[in-house]
Amino acid sequence: TPLEKNTRPCSLNDVLNLKNSMKGLVITPLDKNLGKLAMRRPCLYDNCMQKTYDLESNAHHREVHLRPFHNKIMQGTNENILHNMIKEQPNAAPGTPKDVISHFQAFYKRKGWDKICPFNPHGSLGCMYAILKDKNCTDPQIRKQKYKKARPITPYCKHPMKKLLHYAARAWMFILKQLKGPHFAIPTTKKFKEKMTDFNAHFATAKNARLCTKSWDISGCYTNMPKDKILESMKEILKLVKADPDIDALHEDGTYAEMNSPAIVAKTSKEAINLPKFGKGPAHWGYGDVDTRITLTFKQMLDIVSFSLENAFFILGDKIIQQVHGIPMGDPMSPALCIGSCAYLEMKWFESLPANIQPHLKFTRYLDDIFMIANIGQNGIPESDFLALKKEFTENCYPPCLELEETPHDEYLECKVQTEGNVITTRHWNKNLTHMIATGKQHYYKHQHFGSHTTNHSKRGALIGTWTRMSDNTSTTEGLHMAICEKMFELNELKYPKKYVLKTLKYMHNKTKEEIWSRFATH
Repeated sequence: TPLEKNTRPCSLNDVLNLKNSMKGLVITPLDKNLGKLAMRRPCLYDNCMQKTYDLESNAHHREVHLRPFHNKIMQGTNENILHNMIKEQPNAAPGTPKDVISHFQAFYKRKGWDKICPFNPHGSLGCMYAILKDKNCTDPQIRKQKYKKARPITPYCKHPMKKLLHYAARAWMFILKQLKGPHFAIPTTKKFKEKMTDFNAHFATAKNARLCTKSWDISGCYTNMPKDKILESMKEILKLVKADPDIDALHEDGTYAEMNSPAIVAKTSKEAINLPKFGKGPAHWGYGDVDTRITLTFKQMLDIVSFSLENAFFILGDKIIQQVHGIPMGDPMSPALCIGSCAYLEMKWFESLPANIQPHLKFTRYLDDIFMIANIGQNGIPESDFLALKKEFTENCYPPCLELEETPHDEYLECKVQTEGNVITTRHWNKNLTHMIATGKQHYYKHQHFGSHTTNHSKRGALIGTWTRMSDNTSTTEGLHMAICEKMFELNELKYPKKYVLKTLKYMHNKTKEEIWSRFATH
């Protein structure tokens, strides 16, 4: 705990007394924020779990009763093997989580996945839990309304097929990077400023332009996405990428050549992704050294997706729960499935728009956060048509079960977006500034107090990471100057020594060679 004036240091006895006062409470991380916890009475946590997983309606999750594992159950086609282990009604000898693992292992071998990587028979099913969202807890008024709304976490850290799922996740991300077309997806938050630069270039020639911005959040994007849409989207994405003649392939010697070259087609396959067995080496098309690399074909990638969606089993107390709708939050493939499914739906919707509307409309999306810029000036989209277009987007771009919650139009991720005429500028958004000026305390837990228990190395790394994000989020020198000033005010309130902060600014100058960092580091 940071030391305030006229206070004594915190002792071990203080910590033990605090710990004893919390006996009986359910303590969970708050949105996985380091050092920030949520404490609730068991009855409130139970209400939150019931609301989050909705077990009574069976709409997203259901309790299942399993047959004990037996080889006879494994007879039949691949598609119904795992279906046969679920009984509609319980009997005197129900199956256990170990039976699920045994079913998985037999299915795994039958599909030939053991030739890709070994199955882990010592794995286990994850225990479901829920963590509160930070944005729903910081403000007391919002907390009263949304204290039951939480993130449903279904961990895969001990899943017996974790290694295979990680390989498949990386293969899908490789495919998504190759996907072209009018989808909205960006791979990282730092790409948002690059997108805005591209949009500036696009609208630069527009006469009498007047840009309008809107933003939305896809509520429950992971858990509400229909399985049939996921499978359809991922299949179509593979077809689109395979049919693209401009995508390059990789020779065995590491050199690139065009995929449509006959010499390359003979050596590589555009229906297989080659990945390193260990580490973070490059992924590429085709096949490689079997001792150091593994290969996933398109068919295997789709089979793994289908398995993951249909056989998401977890433990809740002494019950076995199956997720029957949406993408499991915890599956290594979940980000790729979310990005890919939304991207394909966006492409279909955007291509359905009239040709005279498309040039005046630009979108970007990071995971479930959407940002739109439209030209509603004299030569752009008429304002009356724009309102109808916005309604068309919110109702028809994504399935009805994915609700779009409108957010402030000039705020996106960690950016403030401003438009003037046909020019778009972005600046880092300090969410704590107003509250910090009024109270001297953070509204959102962005930085630890300098007197906190974490090491100087961790604090320095977090601070350099913040400067880097600020640079990535800000498009003008003036905006970056203002953002640095605001952050330095916040750090001063958190008792960071001036020399400590200036050293990190000097590091940024040495790294980027940008004058603005030197300007602050020498003052």
